[in-house]
Amino acid sequence: MGACRKATPQDLEQLEACRRAAISACPGYDAEQLNIWLASEPKWTQLISDALVVELHGRIVGFCVASSTELGYLYVHPDHQRQGIGQYLVEQVEQPGMRCDCNPFSGLVLERRGWTAVASNRKERDGVVFQNTWYELLDPTPTSR
Repeated sequence: MGACRKATPQDLEQLEACRRAAISACPGYDAEQLNIWLASEPKWTQLISDALVVELHGRIVGFCVASSTELGYLYVHPDHQRQGIGQYLVEQVEQPGMRCDCNPFSGLVLERRGWTAVASNRKERDGVVFQNTWYELLDPTPTSR
């Protein structure tokens, strides 16, 4: 699986590379949606203190950004998806009552961990529509904090 640790400012380049690779490989989006998503710029300086990474052979292969109430980002490099990294990251940060606004692909990870879809969330950026879903961890899982 790799080592799990808190992110540092020195990780910013690798975090962005992992995010961009994961977005580029995300199923269910057309080229226009992918371009909008790729053009978005996370506020890394504000997010880095809440980021948790999984590192393998010195490279970040997945990460999440979470506060005590919201899982804001969850990305796994496409070369390392379906290996339990996303599940592991969610397990490390999830708490009952936590929410996450995510796409259908990431929603599968949350559903496997016992999160519940609670509301649809239609977003529009630059005239392009994204259909996300709000998930919530209503009940603690055996491994939630």
